[in-house]
Amino acid sequence: VVMREPVSMLYSLFWFSCTFENRPVPSREAQLKGPDIFHERIVARIHHFESCLTVFPLAKCVAESSTIREPFHPLMPKCGVTKMYRAFYYTHILKWLSVVPRERFLFLTLEELSNNMDQTVNMVWRFIGIDPFAIKSKYCMGSNQQTAIDYKNDPR
Repeated sequence: VVMREPVSMLYSLFWFSCTFENRPVPSREAQLKGPDIFHERIVARIHHFESCLTVFPLAKCVAESSTIREPFHPLMPKCGVTKMYRAFYYTHILKWLSVVPRERFLFLTLEELSNNMDQTVNMVWRFIGIDPFAIKSKYCMGSNQQTAIDYKNDPR
């Protein structure tokens, strides 16, 4: 299981939602206001989620939040969604752990994979019981160039 830092994952998904199904590229104004739109939407989702937690358990609130269809922002028609339920790795992993033993999982972060690809891939090989040095690779594992938008260093 490779997990990405939740806020980065949500911010990337927010912008990615503008790129599929031949959706029009957001205007320059929308691109400049995108971080604020993202923030507004996430804060609204958090408030909704917190009110849900006063009545229901965590798993139910995560499941319920996956069914919410948020309205599109006027500057970003048909894109800029925030699927906050995807950031709750805990509830998703708990479901899997109820049917698959813990020792069958290897948990990694995207940062580990990006920063130490060779070492991480070797760790995966060892985890599945293969000697990483016995494998003759036909490709060169170089540095992994991150293409997703980084919300901390977003130039907009």
